[in-house]
Amino acid sequence: MPNLRALCATALTLMTLPAFAKPEPVSPTVFGEVYRANKSALLVARPNGSESPATTGFLLGAEGELLIGAKARPAAEFAVVVDGELSLSARLLDHDEDLGLAVAKLVGIDARSLPRLPLRAAKKQGLSLQTWAVVMTHSASGASEPFAGIVESEPAIRGRRAWRKRSLLISQVAAPGRPGSPVLSSKGELVGVVVGAGSRRVEVVALPSLLPFLRAAVLGP
Repeated sequence: MPNLRALCATALTLMTLPAFAKPEPVSPTVFGEVYRANKSALLVARPNGSESPATTGFLLGAEGELLIGAKARPAAEFAVVVDGELSLSARLLDHDEDLGLAVAKLVGIDARSLPRLPLRAAKKQGLSLQTWAVVMTHSASGASEPFAGIVESEPAIRGRRAWRKRSLLISQVAAPGRPGSPVLSSKGELVGVVVGAGSRRVEVVALPSLLPFLRAAVLGP
Protein backbone atom coordinates (compact mmCIF):
# COMPACT_ATOMS: atom_id res chain seq x y z
CA MET A 1 0.00 0.00 0.00
CA PRO A 2 1.43 3.44 -0.88
CA ASN A 3 2.70 5.65 1.91
CA LEU A 4 -0.27 8.05 2.23
CA ARG A 5 1.66 10.56 4.34
CA ALA A 6 4.39 10.83 1.70
CA LEU A 7 1.83 11.13 -1.10
CA CYS A 8 -0.07 13.87 0.76
CA ALA A 9 3.16 15.75 1.47
CA THR A 10 4.13 15.60 -2.21
CA ALA A 11 0.68 16.77 -3.31
CA LEU A 12 0.73 19.65 -0.83
CA THR A 13 4.18 20.70 -2.04
CA LEU A 14 3.07 20.84 -5.65
CA MET A 15 -0.16 22.68 -4.78
CA THR A 16 1.74 25.47 -3.04
CA LEU A 17 3.89 26.26 -6.11
CA PRO A 18 2.73 29.14 -8.34
CA ALA A 19 0.52 27.69 -11.07
CA PHE A 20 2.34 29.53 -13.85
CA ALA A 21 5.74 28.25 -12.69
CA LYS A 22 4.91 24.64 -11.87
CA PRO A 23 7.56 22.42 -13.54
CA GLU A 24 6.72 19.27 -15.41
CA PRO A 25 7.20 16.11 -13.31
CA VAL A 26 10.39 14.15 -13.84
CA SER A 27 9.49 11.24 -16.10
CA PRO A 28 10.54 7.74 -14.99
CA THR A 29 12.61 7.46 -18.17
CA VAL A 30 14.65 10.60 -17.48
CA PHE A 31 14.97 9.71 -13.81
CA GLY A 32 16.25 6.24 -14.73
CA GLU A 33 18.76 7.65 -17.20
CA VAL A 34 20.16 10.05 -14.59
CA TYR A 35 20.47 7.21 -12.12
CA ARG A 36 22.16 4.82 -14.55
CA ALA A 37 24.53 7.47 -15.86
CA ASN A 38 25.78 8.48 -12.43
CA LYS A 39 25.20 5.57 -10.05
CA SER A 40 28.94 4.83 -9.88
CA ALA A 41 30.04 8.44 -9.33
CA LEU A 42 29.48 8.52 -5.56
CA LEU A 43 32.16 7.75 -3.01
CA VAL A 44 32.01 7.49 0.76
CA ALA A 45 34.89 9.12 2.63
CA ARG A 46 36.00 8.82 6.25
CA PRO A 47 39.30 9.62 8.04
CA ASN A 48 41.73 6.71 8.29
CA GLY A 49 41.11 4.78 11.51
CA SER A 50 38.14 6.98 12.39
CA GLU A 51 34.76 5.80 13.63
CA SER A 52 33.11 9.10 12.67
CA PRO A 53 30.14 8.99 10.27
CA ALA A 54 30.99 8.74 6.60
CA THR A 55 30.51 11.71 4.33
CA THR A 56 29.49 11.85 0.68
CA GLY A 57 31.80 12.70 -2.18
CA PHE A 58 32.22 12.12 -5.89
CA LEU A 59 34.88 11.85 -8.56
CA LEU A 60 35.58 15.30 -9.93
CA GLY A 61 38.37 14.81 -12.48
CA ALA A 62 40.06 12.18 -14.60
CA GLU A 63 43.23 12.41 -12.50
CA GLY A 64 41.45 11.21 -9.36
CA GLU A 65 40.32 14.53 -7.86
CA LEU A 66 37.41 14.22 -5.42
CA LEU A 67 34.95 16.69 -3.92
CA ILE A 68 33.62 15.68 -0.50
CA GLY A 69 31.50 17.18 2.26
CA ALA A 70 33.73 18.22 5.17
CA LYS A 71 32.52 20.56 7.91
CA ALA A 72 35.87 20.35 9.71
CA ARG A 73 39.19 20.20 7.91
CA PRO A 74 39.89 16.53 7.08
CA ALA A 75 43.10 14.72 7.92
CA ALA A 76 45.96 15.03 5.43
CA GLU A 77 45.07 11.51 4.27
CA PHE A 78 41.81 9.63 4.65
CA ALA A 79 40.07 6.53 3.33
CA VAL A 80 37.63 6.53 0.44
CA VAL A 81 35.21 3.60 0.31
CA VAL A 82 33.78 2.54 -3.03
CA ASP A 83 30.66 0.36 -3.21
CA GLY A 84 31.04 -0.45 0.48
CA GLU A 85 34.06 -2.68 -0.24
CA LEU A 86 37.03 -1.14 -2.03
CA SER A 87 39.02 1.16 0.28
CA LEU A 88 41.39 3.67 -1.30
CA SER A 89 43.55 6.46 0.13
CA ALA A 90 43.04 10.12 -0.72
CA ARG A 91 45.24 13.15 0.01
CA LEU A 92 43.70 16.48 1.00
CA LEU A 93 44.31 19.34 -1.46
CA ASP A 94 42.17 22.14 -0.02
CA HIS A 95 39.26 22.81 2.35
CA ASP A 96 36.67 25.60 2.37
CA GLU A 97 35.31 26.17 5.86
CA ASP A 98 32.44 28.40 4.71
CA LEU A 99 31.08 25.82 2.29
CA GLY A 100 32.00 22.75 4.31
CA LEU A 101 33.58 21.13 1.25
CA ALA A 102 37.03 19.72 0.57
CA VAL A 103 38.96 18.72 -2.53
CA ALA A 104 41.20 15.66 -2.36
CA LYS A 105 43.03 13.35 -4.74
CA LEU A 106 43.30 9.58 -4.85
CA VAL A 107 46.83 8.27 -4.24
CA GLY A 108 48.46 4.98 -5.18
CA ILE A 109 45.99 4.19 -7.96
CA ASP A 110 45.30 5.30 -11.51
CA ALA A 111 41.82 6.83 -11.38
CA ARG A 112 41.30 5.82 -15.01
CA SER A 113 41.29 2.19 -13.90
CA LEU A 114 38.26 2.72 -11.65
CA PRO A 115 34.88 1.51 -12.97
CA ARG A 116 33.48 5.05 -12.76
CA LEU A 117 33.73 8.36 -14.59
CA PRO A 118 33.82 11.96 -13.36
CA LEU A 119 30.48 13.74 -13.44
CA ARG A 120 29.93 15.83 -16.54
CA ALA A 121 29.64 19.53 -15.74
CA ALA A 122 26.70 21.43 -17.21
CA LYS A 123 27.68 23.98 -19.85
CA LYS A 124 24.84 26.30 -18.83
CA GLN A 125 23.45 27.33 -15.46
CA GLY A 126 21.06 24.53 -14.51
CA LEU A 127 19.73 25.75 -11.16
CA SER A 128 17.02 28.04 -12.47
CA LEU A 129 14.10 28.68 -10.13
CA GLN A 130 11.09 26.36 -10.41
CA THR A 131 12.94 23.67 -12.36
CA TRP A 132 13.60 20.08 -11.37
CA ALA A 133 16.95 18.79 -10.17
CA VAL A 134 18.14 15.43 -8.86
CA VAL A 135 20.19 14.94 -5.70
CA MET A 136 22.43 11.88 -5.69
CA THR A 137 23.14 10.52 -2.22
CA HIS A 138 24.18 7.20 -0.71
CA SER A 139 22.38 4.75 1.52
CA ALA A 140 23.83 3.16 4.65
CA SER A 141 25.18 0.33 2.48
CA GLY A 142 27.02 2.76 0.21
CA ALA A 143 24.68 2.30 -2.76
CA SER A 144 23.80 5.51 -4.59
CA GLU A 145 20.20 6.75 -4.66
CA PRO A 146 18.57 9.60 -6.64
CA PHE A 147 15.96 12.02 -5.23
CA ALA A 148 14.09 14.61 -7.29
CA GLY A 149 13.51 18.14 -6.02
CA ILE A 150 12.26 21.55 -7.13
CA VAL A 151 14.68 24.48 -7.20
CA GLU A 152 13.08 27.05 -4.93
CA SER A 153 14.57 30.07 -3.10
CA GLU A 154 17.94 31.78 -3.31
CA PRO A 155 19.54 32.81 0.00
CA ALA A 156 22.28 35.38 -0.56
CA ILE A 157 24.97 34.81 2.05
CA ARG A 158 26.82 31.86 3.53
CA GLY A 159 29.72 32.46 5.91
CA ARG A 160 32.01 35.35 5.02
CA ARG A 161 31.23 35.41 1.33
CA ALA A 162 28.25 35.68 -0.99
CA TRP A 163 27.50 32.51 -2.94
CA ARG A 164 25.06 31.90 -5.72
CA LYS A 165 22.96 29.50 -3.73
CA ARG A 166 19.63 27.73 -4.11
CA SER A 167 17.24 25.90 -1.82
CA LEU A 168 15.99 22.61 -3.22
CA LEU A 169 12.56 21.40 -2.08
CA ILE A 170 12.55 17.60 -1.97
CA SER A 171 9.36 15.66 -2.68
CA GLN A 172 9.89 13.35 0.28
CA VAL A 173 9.08 13.61 3.98
CA ALA A 174 12.72 14.31 4.85
CA ALA A 175 15.54 15.80 2.79
CA PRO A 176 17.95 12.99 1.90
CA GLY A 177 20.89 15.05 0.69
CA ARG A 178 24.22 15.08 2.52
CA PRO A 179 26.92 17.76 2.26
CA GLY A 180 29.01 16.78 -0.73
CA SER A 181 26.11 15.17 -2.62
CA PRO A 182 26.11 16.15 -6.31
CA VAL A 183 23.04 17.85 -7.76
CA LEU A 184 22.25 16.94 -11.36
CA SER A 185 20.04 18.30 -14.09
CA SER A 186 17.52 16.05 -15.83
CA LYS A 187 20.29 15.42 -18.40
CA GLY A 188 22.55 13.97 -15.73
CA GLU A 189 24.90 16.98 -15.75
CA LEU A 190 26.46 18.40 -12.59
CA VAL A 191 24.81 21.74 -11.74
CA GLY A 192 25.60 22.13 -8.03
CA VAL A 193 26.64 20.55 -4.75
CA VAL A 194 24.72 20.10 -1.49
CA VAL A 195 26.26 22.10 1.38
CA GLY A 196 23.49 21.74 3.97
CA ALA A 197 20.27 19.84 4.64
CA GLY A 198 17.15 20.61 6.64
CA SER A 199 13.57 19.40 6.83
CA ARG A 200 12.60 18.53 3.24
CA ARG A 201 15.07 21.07 1.86
CA VAL A 202 18.72 20.90 0.89
CA GLU A 203 20.98 23.91 0.50
CA VAL A 204 22.80 23.89 -2.82
CA VAL A 205 25.69 25.96 -4.19
CA ALA A 206 25.56 26.32 -7.96
CA LEU A 207 28.51 25.06 -9.97
CA PRO A 208 29.69 28.50 -11.26
CA SER A 209 30.20 29.67 -7.67
CA LEU A 210 32.34 26.61 -6.91
CA LEU A 211 34.69 26.89 -9.87
CA PRO A 212 37.21 29.37 -8.33
CA PHE A 213 37.62 27.13 -5.26
CA LEU A 214 37.91 23.97 -7.37
CA ARG A 215 40.44 25.48 -9.77
CA ALA A 216 42.60 26.84 -6.92
CA ALA A 217 42.49 23.50 -5.09
CA VAL A 218 43.42 21.41 -8.12
CA LEU A 219 45.86 23.77 -9.87
CA GLY A 220 47.36 25.40 -6.78
CA PRO A 221 48.30 29.06 -6.26
